[in-house]
Amino acid sequence: MSDLSLGPKKEANLSLDVSKDQSRSAVKGKVLAVISTARSLTLSDGTSVSCGYHLCELADLHKTLIDAGYQVMFATPDGDTPLADAVGVASLKPEERKAYERYVDGLTELLIPYKLSDITEEMLLHLHGLFLPGGKGALADLPNQKDLKRILKHMKAHMKPIVAIGHGTAGLIQAPDPDEAWLFYDYEMTCFPKALEERLAKRQALASPAFSLEEELDEMGAELRFHRHYTREFIVEFKELLTAQNSASVISLAKLAICHLNRNLKTRIELNH
Repeated sequence: MSDLSLGPKKEANLSLDVSKDQSRSAVKGKVLAVISTARSLTLSDGTSVSCGYHLCELADLHKTLIDAGYQVMFATPDGDTPLADAVGVASLKPEERKAYERYVDGLTELLIPYKLSDITEEMLLHLHGLFLPGGKGALADLPNQKDLKRILKHMKAHMKPIVAIGHGTAGLIQAPDPDEAWLFYDYEMTCFPKALEERLAKRQALASPAFSLEEELDEMGAELRFHRHYTREFIVEFKELLTAQNSASVISLAKLAICHLNRNLKTRIELNH
């Protein structure tokens, strides 16, 4: 991996408007966002820290999708209400934090998400894509979830976009079936880099997470790609899998995913005529 260096920080999306009716009279289709509900993450020295989902990633992703006409369903491993990562929220400027919190507070469906096991095969047939936003909580409860694996297998088999951001790529880590390769073996992708994880931990005088996302993906057989400036936009597109290294890439990643969704929708319409 190239040595990482600081780059320009992502500008917060302060155009979030919860006053708008988030329902759409003409919804193109539904997508599923799987969110971590983990509250605690174990570190390499045996201690633990609080964790959650990435507030900005979830809000920016949701708004970009609904503005494009896609309805977002939420699911969590246990069906509980997810919480934003407190450290990430605290790092925002006051006006940024208020805008993002106000937006997410308006997502009533996030308060009562589906449990992963409640996503039936019939529901999957009507879903157009899968989204895995980040936040360190994803390291704790998204790997090796049998129902998430089932959903991933459906999406891959039907060439529906699978979209993961930063730590959200932990959701791709699902044990392969006996005598089979990992679902994403030899796939090109990116993730939240280990070097950045260690740098941020050092800044906070903490140990790194016990679960090394980069190492786990590498061992599973991923072909990892990274941008040396860790805060710059960086996206890897490979078949149906779209991954982003960091939160700076969220809106661009969502727009790329929308291109995939629209193309698939157009193909489906043409086949039905």
